[in-house]
Amino acid sequence: FENCKVYNYEKQKESKIYTDTKSYDKYDMFLDGATALIEIENPSAEADKELIVCVKPVGLDSEHEVPDMLKIDFPGEISPLHRLDKNVGGVMVYAKTAACAAHLSRQMTEGGFDKRYMAVLCGVPEACEGTLEDLLYHDRQKNKTYVVKRQRRGVKSARLDYSVLDERAGHCLVDVKLYTGRTHQIRAHMAHIGHPLLGDGKYGINKSDKGKGYKYQALYSYRLIFDFADNSGALGYLKGKEVSLSPEDIWFVSDFPRADQIIEGLRKK
Repeated sequence: FENCKVYNYEKQKESKIYTDTKSYDKYDMFLDGATALIEIENPSAEADKELIVCVKPVGLDSEHEVPDMLKIDFPGEISPLHRLDKNVGGVMVYAKTAACAAHLSRQMTEGGFDKRYMAVLCGVPEACEGTLEDLLYHDRQKNKTYVVKRQRRGVKSARLDYSVLDERAGHCLVDVKLYTGRTHQIRAHMAHIGHPLLGDGKYGINKSDKGKGYKYQALYSYRLIFDFADNSGALGYLKGKEVSLSPEDIWFVSDFPRADQIIEGLRKK
């Protein structure tokens, strides 16, 4: 991206400014892993600062706590365009104007975002790669999502692709491409095929996982591409832009023997 400011929240001060005089490689955009964020300026829009791309730390609520943190440096309304579970970290997008929020929410609904996740599964799927496409129902009272067979009120279609990257001690590291953003979708989908996320107490059994250092679900949002199907009007400058975390910043990737090759391979994608 050009026309960006990068803030480092570990130091609680602005640490570097990116201007329109130089474009930066996608792996240089974030500082200090899950403590940096980007404010993107649109040079063609009336409001020159429209959205924020940030790395949500594990343990913060994406709909309330993260916006409150962002308002330290960015006063005004900050609207989440999607959500991550509290114990899941990674790339998120927030809108700073109502027009931007409306437009990007529509793009999100229409599949205009290519979202990638890394996860660790209990066991190894029989197929090393595949597509999971099911109907999901989220029970609000139990805060749990179920795979169901029939369409009814509250049931939504869901789809994802996965590929196994590495194996270790009866677990596997997978790359997930999410086509739909249903509540707990990855967790519910993987549990349904008999391979819940390591550390996931809601969809798996994580008593032994905690002894291995996995106190919460091993899931991380590491890449987002603005994959708009149309020219997107005033936000067309975002089309094709990619925001990626370096995989070595994901807290569980280093547990796998082929971590270095995986990281290099993902960088070349």
